[in-house]
Amino acid sequence: MIHFVRRLRRQLLADGRLGRYLAYAAGEILLVVIGILIALQIDNWNYTTFYLDKGTPGLKAIIQARNYTDQEFLHAINNYPQFWQSIRENTYQSKSISKELEQGVEKLRKVYPELKPAKIYFTIGALRTNGTTMDSLVLIGSELALADEKAVTSEFPEPRQAGLKKYFSS
Repeated sequence: MIHFVRRLRRQLLADGRLGRYLAYAAGEILLVVIGILIALQIDNWNYTTFYLDKGTPGLKAIIQARNYTDQEFLHAINNYPQFWQSIRENTYQSKSISKELEQGVEKLRKVYPELKPAKIYFTIGALRTNGTTMDSLVLIGSELALADEKAVTSEFPEPRQAGLKKYFSS
Protein backbone atom coordinates (compact mmCIF):
# COMPACT_ATOMS: atom_id res chain seq x y z
CA MET A 1 0.00 0.00 0.00
CA ILE A 2 2.76 2.44 0.92
CA HIS A 3 4.59 1.56 -2.30
CA PHE A 4 1.44 2.36 -4.32
CA VAL A 5 0.98 5.74 -2.61
CA ARG A 6 4.65 6.63 -3.09
CA ARG A 7 4.47 5.69 -6.79
CA LEU A 8 1.28 7.74 -7.26
CA ARG A 9 2.90 10.80 -5.68
CA ARG A 10 6.02 10.51 -7.84
CA GLN A 11 3.96 9.98 -10.99
CA LEU A 12 1.84 13.07 -10.34
CA LEU A 13 4.98 15.19 -9.91
CA ALA A 14 6.72 13.63 -12.92
CA ASP A 15 3.69 14.25 -15.16
CA GLY A 16 3.67 17.92 -14.17
CA ARG A 17 0.24 17.71 -12.56
CA LEU A 18 0.97 20.03 -9.69
CA GLY A 19 -2.72 20.79 -9.01
CA ARG A 20 -3.56 17.11 -8.57
CA TYR A 21 -0.44 16.60 -6.46
CA LEU A 22 -1.46 19.45 -4.15
CA ALA A 23 -4.97 18.00 -3.86
CA TYR A 24 -3.42 14.61 -3.04
CA ALA A 25 -1.11 16.22 -0.44
CA ALA A 26 -4.03 18.10 1.14
CA GLY A 27 -5.97 14.84 1.35
CA GLU A 28 -3.03 13.13 3.02
CA ILE A 29 -2.75 15.95 5.57
CA LEU A 30 -6.48 15.76 6.21
CA LEU A 31 -6.24 12.02 6.88
CA VAL A 32 -3.42 12.60 9.39
CA VAL A 33 -5.45 15.28 11.19
CA ILE A 34 -8.50 13.01 11.33
CA GLY A 35 -6.31 10.23 12.74
CA ILE A 36 -4.99 12.53 15.46
CA LEU A 37 -8.51 13.69 16.38
CA ILE A 38 -9.69 10.08 16.61
CA ALA A 39 -6.71 9.22 18.85
CA LEU A 40 -7.51 12.16 21.15
CA GLN A 41 -11.16 11.11 21.37
CA ILE A 42 -10.12 7.56 22.26
CA ASP A 43 -7.77 8.95 24.93
CA ASN A 44 -10.61 11.00 26.44
CA TRP A 45 -12.89 7.97 26.32
CA ASN A 46 -10.24 5.84 28.06
CA TYR A 47 -9.85 8.46 30.79
CA THR A 48 -13.60 8.61 31.37
CA THR A 49 -14.00 4.84 31.29
CA PHE A 50 -11.01 3.96 33.46
CA TYR A 51 -11.14 6.80 35.97
CA LEU A 52 -14.33 8.82 36.17
CA ASP A 53 -16.81 6.01 35.52
CA LYS A 54 -15.12 3.85 38.17
CA GLY A 55 -14.88 6.70 40.69
CA THR A 56 -16.40 6.67 44.15
CA PRO A 57 -19.89 8.02 44.72
CA GLY A 58 -18.11 11.06 46.18
CA LEU A 59 -16.20 11.74 42.96
CA LYS A 60 -19.35 11.34 40.90
CA ALA A 61 -21.22 13.68 43.27
CA ILE A 62 -18.56 16.43 43.13
CA ILE A 63 -18.58 16.20 39.32
CA GLN A 64 -22.34 16.65 39.37
CA ALA A 65 -22.36 19.36 42.06
CA ARG A 66 -19.73 21.49 40.30
CA ASN A 67 -20.67 20.62 36.70
CA TYR A 68 -17.19 19.40 35.86
CA THR A 69 -16.31 18.06 32.43
CA ASP A 70 -13.93 15.25 31.56
CA GLN A 71 -11.68 17.81 29.87
CA GLU A 72 -11.39 19.85 33.08
CA PHE A 73 -10.22 16.79 34.96
CA LEU A 74 -7.79 15.87 32.18
CA HIS A 75 -6.39 19.39 32.15
CA ALA A 76 -6.06 19.60 35.94
CA ILE A 77 -4.33 16.24 36.24
CA ASN A 78 -2.13 16.25 33.13
CA ASN A 79 -0.87 19.84 33.22
CA TYR A 80 0.40 20.01 36.81
CA PRO A 81 2.35 16.80 37.55
CA GLN A 82 4.79 18.47 39.97
CA PHE A 83 1.91 19.89 41.97
CA TRP A 84 0.24 16.47 42.28
CA GLN A 85 3.51 14.85 43.29
CA SER A 86 4.11 17.53 45.93
CA ILE A 87 0.77 16.97 47.67
CA ARG A 88 0.68 13.19 47.43
CA GLU A 89 1.94 12.64 51.00
CA ASN A 90 -0.71 14.98 52.37
CA THR A 91 -3.52 13.13 50.61
CA TYR A 92 -2.50 9.93 52.38
CA GLN A 93 -3.68 11.61 55.60
CA SER A 94 -7.29 11.70 54.43
CA LYS A 95 -8.26 8.53 56.33
CA SER A 96 -7.04 9.83 59.68
CA ILE A 97 -8.56 13.26 59.01
CA SER A 98 -11.84 11.56 58.09
CA LYS A 99 -11.87 9.76 61.45
CA GLU A 100 -11.24 13.05 63.25
CA LEU A 101 -14.08 14.67 61.33
CA GLU A 102 -16.42 11.80 62.20
CA GLN A 103 -15.49 12.16 65.88
CA GLY A 104 -16.27 15.86 65.64
CA VAL A 105 -19.61 15.09 64.03
CA GLU A 106 -20.46 12.73 66.89
CA LYS A 107 -19.69 15.49 69.42
CA LEU A 108 -21.90 17.84 67.41
CA ARG A 109 -24.68 15.21 67.41
CA LYS A 110 -24.70 15.32 71.22
CA VAL A 111 -25.42 19.03 71.05
CA TYR A 112 -27.81 18.73 68.06
CA PRO A 113 -29.50 15.30 68.32
CA GLU A 114 -31.47 15.87 65.10
CA LEU A 115 -28.26 16.14 63.08
CA LYS A 116 -28.63 13.98 59.99
CA PRO A 117 -25.83 11.56 59.10
CA ALA A 118 -23.49 12.47 56.25
CA LYS A 119 -20.89 10.45 54.38
CA ILE A 120 -17.54 12.23 54.00
CA TYR A 121 -15.58 11.81 50.76
CA PHE A 122 -12.12 13.13 49.97
CA THR A 123 -12.11 13.59 46.21
CA ILE A 124 -10.24 15.46 43.50
CA GLY A 125 -11.93 18.80 42.94
CA ALA A 126 -10.08 19.53 39.67
CA LEU A 127 -8.49 22.57 41.36
CA ARG A 128 -11.83 24.38 41.48
CA THR A 129 -13.23 23.57 44.92
CA ASN A 130 -11.97 22.61 48.33
CA GLY A 131 -15.38 21.30 49.28
CA THR A 132 -19.14 21.30 49.00
CA THR A 133 -22.13 19.26 50.09
CA MET A 134 -24.73 17.35 48.13
CA ASP A 135 -27.68 15.58 49.70
CA SER A 136 -26.17 13.55 52.56
CA LEU A 137 -22.59 13.81 51.27
CA VAL A 138 -19.75 16.04 52.40
CA LEU A 139 -17.37 16.37 49.45
CA ILE A 140 -13.84 17.59 50.16
CA GLY A 141 -11.59 18.68 47.29
CA SER A 142 -8.44 17.05 48.63
CA GLU A 143 -5.91 18.83 46.44
CA LEU A 144 -6.89 22.23 47.81
CA ALA A 145 -7.99 21.26 51.31
CA LEU A 146 -4.91 19.16 52.10
CA ALA A 147 -2.17 21.14 50.34
CA ASP A 148 0.32 23.09 52.43
CA GLU A 149 3.21 25.52 51.94
CA LYS A 150 5.32 22.75 50.37
CA ALA A 151 2.93 22.40 47.41
CA VAL A 152 4.61 23.19 44.09
CA THR A 153 2.73 26.00 42.35
CA SER A 154 5.31 26.96 39.72
CA GLU A 155 3.42 25.09 36.96
CA PHE A 156 0.33 27.27 37.27
CA PRO A 157 -0.22 30.49 35.29
CA GLU A 158 1.26 33.51 37.10
CA PRO A 159 -1.91 35.10 38.53
CA ARG A 160 -3.18 31.77 39.86
CA GLN A 161 0.27 30.77 41.09
CA ALA A 162 0.48 33.68 43.53
CA GLY A 163 -3.04 33.10 44.86
CA LEU A 164 -2.48 29.38 45.40
CA LYS A 165 0.88 29.97 47.08
CA LYS A 166 -0.72 32.43 49.50
CA TYR A 167 -3.67 30.08 50.14
CA PHE A 168 -1.47 27.04 50.76
CA SER A 169 0.71 29.01 53.17
CA SER A 170 -2.25 30.02 55.33
